[in-house]
Amino acid sequence: MRNRAIITIILAILCFSSSYSQVDWELQIIGGMFTPGQAQAVANYNHYALVADTEAGLRIYDLSNIVVPNPIGTFQNNGWVNDVLVRDNYAYLANWNNGVTIVDITNPANPTLVDNFNTAGITNDIYLAGDLLFAADLNNGLVILDISDPSNISQAGFIDGDYFGSVAVDDTVIYLSTYGNGIRIYSLADTTSPVYKGIIPFAFDCIDITLDDDYMYLACGQTGMLIYNIANRLNPVSLSSYNTDGSLNRIAIADTIAYLADSEEGLTAINVLNPAVPSLIQNVDTPGSALGVAFYNDYTLVADGNMLLVVYHEPYIGIDEENSTLPSEFEIVNCYPNPFNPSTTVSFALKSGSVITLDVYDINGRYITNLSDGFFESGQYSIEWHAPGIASGIYFIRLSAQSDKQETGRFSIAKVILLK
Repeated sequence: MRNRAIITIILAILCFSSSYSQVDWELQIIGGMFTPGQAQAVANYNHYALVADTEAGLRIYDLSNIVVPNPIGTFQNNGWVNDVLVRDNYAYLANWNNGVTIVDITNPANPTLVDNFNTAGITNDIYLAGDLLFAADLNNGLVILDISDPSNISQAGFIDGDYFGSVAVDDTVIYLSTYGNGIRIYSLADTTSPVYKGIIPFAFDCIDITLDDDYMYLACGQTGMLIYNIANRLNPVSLSSYNTDGSLNRIAIADTIAYLADSEEGLTAINVLNPAVPSLIQNVDTPGSALGVAFYNDYTLVADGNMLLVVYHEPYIGIDEENSTLPSEFEIVNCYPNPFNPSTTVSFALKSGSVITLDVYDINGRYITNLSDGFFESGQYSIEWHAPGIASGIYFIRLSAQSDKQETGRFSIAKVILLK
């Protein structure tokens, strides 16, 4: 109960109304849970979040209640977990001084060891490509592992070197960041013996490499985000950059938006529809230090130091949002209390008489109930939603008015949170 109260205070989510257009695109922190260690990275598995929680190992959270993720499972293999990737029913861990660890997560409440491969140094970052796993080791090169049989990992190749920070693979090309030495490029035509092809030189550190179609996005700490065109895989061409105010740790791409996890600035959404001209959409400051980012349905999951945060993308509400013209005289004014349990009062205003409908939808756009409908004269109105049998979570109250010319006309939407 104490955690829930603290999270509610931190998030301070208030009721609002909006017409939801591209201009109104907005990130909202809607949930979170403290982690026992320092959350470095996060991945999604069905409706679970898997957190690489450094000294606390792998932590697994049930996202059924997206506002308050429930910790249900843990796995510790005698080493820090710095990165986590998921494929099928397996979690692949960068297990720091214990190499690469594969965990069966079929039962997320009871993750079990499948196999472990010690890379001899410190495994910092991992990347999956087909039946191969690439492990960037801080002081023992790049180890290429055959994971076609997850219960019997074997080494398939190796690149010698030190201070490898991050790795990404596209087709038959390896991109490998070296702290203070740029990005090395290797041909993977022969898995057992990758061939060095060149380097993108710079003196600063790049912590993360993200590939998306013909573009490479680099998270380079205080230098920010660098974007390269890799249409010619072996000859990347510098396109643009975007400098965050803090230290950029990781980048994740969804559609035409780059989500940047920055230690000081939090989570930043950047429009990369044209990667040559990246532009800021929005920044949301997070309570901790944003280190990792992943996606779950319409949410962004953020590994935020000592917390797992859930951020919602406002434009992705799964209910009818056509015709978003919202005159100021037609709106949901307030919902109080919010968060609520078990009742909240919805106040709305009409400047002119209208046939209105007041409906409730859940976070996935599923219809829950009708609060009121019919003809209302101009004026201020308040209607109570009493929800004793409804599960905790986020809900959207939609006030709509019938148009004279079409079936769906004006509308206003408010977000409320039911916490039990």
